[in-house]
Formats: sequence, structure tokens, C-alpha cells
Amino acid sequence: MLTTGDQTNPPASTIIERNRRNAQNSTGPKSIAGKAVSSQNRLAHGLCAKSLLIAGESEADFDQLRQTLIEAYQPVSAEERLLTGQLAQALWRYNRAQRIEAMFLLHGQAETGACLAAQGHEIPDFDQLSLPQGDCRVLGVFLRESDAREYDRIQRYLTTAERSYQRAVKLLEHAQEKRRHLPPPAEPAPLPAAEPVKVVAAAALGFESQNDGNAAPAATPKPRLNPTVARLTPPDAA
Repeated sequence: MLTTGDQTNPPASTIIERNRRNAQNSTGPKSIAGKAVSSQNRLAHGLCAKSLLIAGESEADFDQLRQTLIEAYQPVSAEERLLTGQLAQALWRYNRAQRIEAMFLLHGQAETGACLAAQGHEIPDFDQLSLPQGDCRVLGVFLRESDAREYDRIQRYLTTAERSYQRAVKLLEHAQEKRRHLPPPAEPAPLPAAEPVKVVAAAALGFESQNDGNAAPAATPKPRLNPTVARLTPPDAA
């Protein structure tokens, strides 16, 4: 065993066994409600949901977006239809990331306004802010260190969603371009015409004809005389 000072590092087998026992003490949520909450643990900003749609998003809106892309790209093959679906998902996530960014900056503007109000400044309503005043409030987001870190994280999600969208567009356009340059399918070859049935002569099969039209007719058998009658007949009677 390796030792460091007065401390002794346990062997790897001991650590594995200890971790196995600890894992048995926490098996995760068992109820339906607990599993539903657990599935949203990675939903830090609504961007890592396991399913595509999150609370507040409409399935009808997603179907409309997908149908719009289908009408725009007119997918033909199974590959093109699959890539069109991936493009719809990528664009949906990209739009969501943009909404998250806008809401985060809006929240930062509100926090900056609250700080200015606490210092005795007169704070106009949001709809009355000029462009420079709005930019100054957004600047507060980057001056607060915690907000700056969160904004960087949102930007990484936004960049990932944008790259996924661009990649889906590129793959779909490449698939359609490849299909346009494929040679047209060959026409099926015509079926051969049916050959007439040939009558094979019997002689070709090794048989002799018993009734050949060209053969001479069989000779008529001559009558045979009764020898007894011939002896009794006088010579003059012939």
C-alpha cells in the first residue's frame, strides 16, 4: 500500500467496494412525480431538457415550424425527410436559446434599475427607456461577475444551437444536391416475345413411324390351297 505521511491510501478494490455500498443507499426517485423532477435536473436554463419541448412551449407551434420547413425544402427521400426533422429541432432549440438570452438581459436591466433606484436615481419605465439608457442597464450585467459567468454559459448554449442548425441545413442541402445529380433510373428491359411451340418429328426422338405416308402399302397375302382338294382335282379341270 502507498503511504503519504501518517495517512494510508486504501487499495483500489476497497474504494470500489465502498462506492458500491454507497450507491445502494441512493437509488434515485421512485415515484412518478420524483422521476419527473429528476428528469429536469439538467434543465439549468431550459436548454438541456431531455425532451424537445419544455413547459410553456406549444407542440402545435413546433408542428407548424416543421411543416413550414417541409414546404420550403420539399424532402423526397427518407434521408431528406429525416434531415428536415433534425433541422426543425435544431431551429427550435436555437430560437429557444435566443429567447433565454433576451430574458436574461432583460432581467439584468431590471436589476441595474433597482440598484439605481436604491441610490436615489429617477428610474423611467422600461417602455420609456431610450436606446442608450437600455444599453447602460445591460452593461450592468457584465459588470456583475456572477451575471457575466451566467451570460457566458448562455452564449455557449446559443453557439451550440446555432452550429446544430447550420449543420442540419448543410446536410439537407447536400442530400438534395446529391439526389439532383443522380442518373435517372433505368427503364425496365422489355420481356422477350414468346417463341412458337415447335413440333418435333418422331424420328428426331429415335422412334420409327409405323404409318409413313411415303411407304409402299403392304402386300395382300395370297390364298393358300388346301392340299387335299388339290390332289382330288383332275388335271383337266385346271
